[in-house]
Amino acid sequence: MSSSLVGIAGQWDGAVIVACSPATATELASIMFDVPASEVSTENLEDTLGELANMVGGNVKALLPPPCLLSLPTVVEGRDYRVRVPGATIVRDLNFGVLGGRLRVLVAERGV
Repeated sequence: MSSSLVGIAGQWDGAVIVACSPATATELASIMFDVPASEVSTENLEDTLGELANMVGGNVKALLPPPCLLSLPTVVEGRDYRVRVPGATIVRDLNFGVLGGRLRVLVAERGV
């Protein structure tokens, strides 16, 4: 699994997490960097995942009461891991079909 997240702090406090399979991440990076999937580098994957979290997080932030700040993205890859946002509750869990794979978007809110 490949995941990325951005924190949001201010009037609203929480995080936006984006997750997909490595195969889906590779396909997305291939499109974003306009290279064949076989030529996608680790850096391309990390940049793609980070940018996805940044774009989705920025759109969520735009819906929130100001002031709110968006953190830099964090990218997590590997097997058998959990992404946790301490003190937060998942308030949205959305799944999308993307390029034959799945893209999961979670919104975690602190203090719920």
